[in-house]
Amino acid sequence: MEIGELLQKYRIEQGKTQKSWAGNVISPSFYSKVEKGLNRISAEDLLRLLEANHIPLWEFFSHLEGNADQQKKWEKNLRARLMQAYYHGNQADFQQLSKEVQASNFPDKEEQLLIIEGWMETIKDDQEANEALRQKIKDKIFNIAAFDKKRLMLYCNFMDFYDLESNRYLSRQIVEKYRQTTDVDIQVALLAIIDNLLTDFAEKREANGTEYFIEAGKQIPTRPELFFYKNSLLFFENLLAYQAKPSADKMKYCRLAVQNYQLLGMAEYGQEVQKFLDEHM
Repeated sequence: MEIGELLQKYRIEQGKTQKSWAGNVISPSFYSKVEKGLNRISAEDLLRLLEANHIPLWEFFSHLEGNADQQKKWEKNLRARLMQAYYHGNQADFQQLSKEVQASNFPDKEEQLLIIEGWMETIKDDQEANEALRQKIKDKIFNIAAFDKKRLMLYCNFMDFYDLESNRYLSRQIVEKYRQTTDVDIQVALLAIIDNLLTDFAEKREANGTEYFIEAGKQIPTRPELFFYKNSLLFFENLLAYQAKPSADKMKYCRLAVQNYQLLGMAEYGQEVQKFLDEHM
C-alpha cells in the first residue's frame, strides 16, 4: 500500500471528505492527486496532515513498513519460483509468474516483468536471442557505482548477456567491493557470480585468471544457505584444474560434486552438470 492509498483508507474510516481531511495543510486538489499517486507529499506536510487528523505516527508508518515486509516476502517467493522454472527450463512456469505479476498491485511490477522476460531469455538458444531485450536489461544493471544488493542479484541472473571479458571485469569489481561482507544475501550473489564466471571459463577451457575468483569464493565461510554455491565452486575449481592437467583426484571431486546435487534432491540439475562435465572434461 502506497502513502496515498493509506491516507485514503484512514480518511474513509473517519468519514471525512478530501477537503475536510486536507484542512489547512495542503489544497484539496493537490491532496486528491496524492491519494491517486499522482502527487508526492512532502515529509513535512505528511506529518502535519497526520497530526491534524489525530493519526499516531508510529501506527501510520508501521502499516507502511508492514506493506514493505509483504513486498519483500513476495519478491523472495518470486525469485525462488523463477529459479525453479529456470532449472526445469519451463516456459509455462515463467508465463504463469508473468500473469501473477501483471495482476499484482506492487509498484515495481514493470521491473519484475522485465526480470521475468530476462529469465525466459536465458533459456533460449543463441539463435533465438532477443538482442533488444538483452540490451535493455544490460542498460538497467550496468552501473558499477550503483551496484547495490538488488542490482547485484540482477547481474548475477543475467551474466549470460555479457561476453567473458565484460563479465571478468564486472565480477572483479564486485568481488573487490563486497568480499568482506557478512550479509548472507550478498554472499549468495557473490558465489553465484563466481560460479557463473567459472562456467564461462570452463566452456572455453581457459584456466588463466580463475585463481583470484576461486580463492575469493573459498574465503567466504561455508554455511547452510551457501552449500549449493560452494558445491558448484568445488565442481568448477576441480574441472578447471583437470582441464589444465588431467588427474584422477580432480575428476573424483567433480563427480562427488555432481553426486551431491543428485543426493540432495536436485536430480535434474545434477544431470545437467554431469552433461556439462562429459562435454568439457
